[in-house]
Amino acid sequence: MVRERWTGGGRASGLAAAVAVVLAVTACGSRPADDPARPATAAPAAADRAAVHCPTTPQLPAPQTEQPLPGGFTTAWVLRCGDQERAVSGQGRWWFRIEERADTDAAELMAALRRPDAHRPPGTACPGVLILTPYFALVDASGTAVRPRVPRDTCGQPQREARDALQALPFRETAATRLHQEQSQESIDTGCGQMWTDAFAGDTLAHTRPAAARRIWSKTPDAVRICLWRSAEPGMPQLLSARTVSGRHLTALLTRLDRLPAAGSCGPGHQRFAVLEYLRRGWHDGALYAGLDGCRLVLRPDHTLGQLDPDTAELITTLSRR
Repeated sequence: MVRERWTGGGRASGLAAAVAVVLAVTACGSRPADDPARPATAAPAAADRAAVHCPTTPQLPAPQTEQPLPGGFTTAWVLRCGDQERAVSGQGRWWFRIEERADTDAAELMAALRRPDAHRPPGTACPGVLILTPYFALVDASGTAVRPRVPRDTCGQPQREARDALQALPFRETAATRLHQEQSQESIDTGCGQMWTDAFAGDTLAHTRPAAARRIWSKTPDAVRICLWRSAEPGMPQLLSARTVSGRHLTALLTRLDRLPAAGSCGPGHQRFAVLEYLRRGWHDGALYAGLDGCRLVLRPDHTLGQLDPDTAELITTLSRR
């Protein structure tokens, strides 16, 4: 499905009675941005500060919490929440919950939210996409918050009038709260991408077979980047060490890898694993995965399994730390 997103992502909104559940109060709401590259702007006025903040749960509440806009509700300001990935100097890349505020009565938005749902004529052709409005709330002068349902068009999507009116509001960032790390600084500095996950986890081994010694790469690489990881459950693996090897060290390593026998019947259990990335100008080949303890399986780029001996496991570990 295709989703229409604000740069921070998010969804539409609900009612004052649900504030304690879906909108955090000051004590547990977003904190001022601790990203030195993107500081938060000034906090709201004291009269409004105790009202509403963005939730800091991993996921923003779903649209099922939305309710019709109450009659007579008067907006003083609008809250918008979303998630955004940002670099933090010396600490890698993180996902932040971004809180924005627009001080306005939002007259056009209020009018658009009070529109009825459109009727879908028989035979109407609709695109196979899902359009989501950002997560937002209307707040009155007393601090009462409403997450309103956005009326639907003929295809059951949020009406464009409401989406456009929300986008046009004068939002300013008021807070940014770290949620989780996307990529460590070590991963960025070494080139060992955080996208490397444990290839022996999940159902990967179901699509492999043990095979006798063979040449790992058809063309000799100029260098190999060794990224040594510790498995983490749950969460991303932890990068322990990394180094790019070439010359005699690479020759010695390739000689051993090309002679590894077929994997035995042992299971894949291990705590540490290494990813050996192929580096050659003008040529590309897949990476090799090696379990460094436990059963010490090796997953070759051709999806066959070899058996790593203790000496070769130690050599890979040593080379990654030189």
